[in-house]
Amino acid sequence: MVGQSEVKKENRSEALRDPDHWWTLIGTAGTWFFFDVAFYGTVIFSPTILAHIFGPGASLMDICLKASFLGGLAIVGTLTGIRALSSVGPKALSVGGLTLAALIFSALLAVVHLLPDCKYLMFALLCSLYFVLYAFPNLATYVQPVVSFPPEVRSTFHGLSSAAAKLGAMAGALLFPIVDRHLGLSAVLAIQAVVCASGALVAYIFLESQEGEDNVSEDVKSSWSNLPQEGDDVELSWVADKT
Repeated sequence: MVGQSEVKKENRSEALRDPDHWWTLIGTAGTWFFFDVAFYGTVIFSPTILAHIFGPGASLMDICLKASFLGGLAIVGTLTGIRALSSVGPKALSVGGLTLAALIFSALLAVVHLLPDCKYLMFALLCSLYFVLYAFPNLATYVQPVVSFPPEVRSTFHGLSSAAAKLGAMAGALLFPIVDRHLGLSAVLAIQAVVCASGALVAYIFLESQEGEDNVSEDVKSSWSNLPQEGDDVELSWVADKT
């Protein structure tokens, strides 16, 4: 037992000194950070965004109903992401999802400027943004550290990645009302587009691809088989815990 413990400590020390793991950490932590800036800056302040879109004439009930609809899309998006994760892999979901989110933010910014009266077009774009954020990077950023690091240091690097994500969440929640108050919704949308594009770029450069079960350690490969497959029933309680 003592010998095995010493071997584990030695393996862990060697893994912590491996520069490849720290390179990968830039990808897992950076992607999660940028995603949470955009995610929490959008989700927490969705009633404010809806109020901007529909103007002062919108009733509180109308805003609440539309916000509830967005919440339903979040569930649908999460279920879609669960289905896609085992076959596409977390890197592809992060890069693709954040790229799509950047494009949607840009499209929403263009509509706000060029077609300010097309309120339901703006709402449709906001709905698509919700779906994309929940379906792709929301799950991928959480899973990516698990499949990117060996067991000896997985919890350490997952914790560091998660800490970066919490900083991103704080930044998004703090900056959104300040930017909105002083510069307006257009500035918020522009910043969010840049943030999402930055996250996609970090994921593309620093992360390795794990499509399906390729390039994944043996203990993680077994977990892929436990993900829901086509035709399986999905436990909504798991989704509720994640969201």
